[in-house]
Amino acid sequence: MSGRIVLVEKNLESAEVLWTNAIRCGFRPELASNLDAGLTMLASDPLPDALILACGNNKPGYRSFLKALRLAVRTRHLAVIVIAPAGDEDDCIDTLTAGADDYVTTPFSAVELFARVKAILRPRPTSTPEPFLVLGELSLDPNTHRVFVLDSDKRTDLYLSPTEFKLLHLLIKHAGEVLSREIIVKSVWGEKDSVTPRIVDVHLCRIRAVLRQARCSYPIETVPRVGYRISR
Repeated sequence: MSGRIVLVEKNLESAEVLWTNAIRCGFRPELASNLDAGLTMLASDPLPDALILACGNNKPGYRSFLKALRLAVRTRHLAVIVIAPAGDEDDCIDTLTAGADDYVTTPFSAVELFARVKAILRPRPTSTPEPFLVLGELSLDPNTHRVFVLDSDKRTDLYLSPTEFKLLHLLIKHAGEVLSREIIVKSVWGEKDSVTPRIVDVHLCRIRAVLRQARCSYPIETVPRVGYRISR
């Protein structure tokens, strides 16, 4: 993998550690010492494959930045991983709600961090194009990572983060089936002890909001004490 990554880290020593490990893991890193510099790098073509934000203690400021990224057409699909000081679960939930794909607390293993980046960016292993999925007015193309709703010949594109796309793809692929949180975590994140049920809930809440805004009639249902499903 030789993806381009923007690293936002104001601490020079920490930035050098991230830079070195990114190269060792096969990435092409670019360093930014603050959000403004990072935003400038995101404006250059081609768009980077991923963004790593080391937010320090300025979590509210970085969450506002994340929300702005998800509202902008150019960066809606950008993979974003946040590094933050260890806090309670609510910190993680708030950051994911703001738009992060993953959340890592300090101290952390740089090898694990970039393994997470690879997991988010990794394409599905397949030798042939995956089938185009249609569920009523909801359509999902696994090959182009596009989701849209067709209503009376009007097409509405839905903008999801890479993690949210994987989640919706899984649910539509198994439409009508109840998927447990354990199955969802293993399918979307792999074997990660750090992914709690609440983190799954947050990502699904964001997907629900997008579907609701597009007036999609296929809601994601919660099956108490079992899991989730999207009805046929």
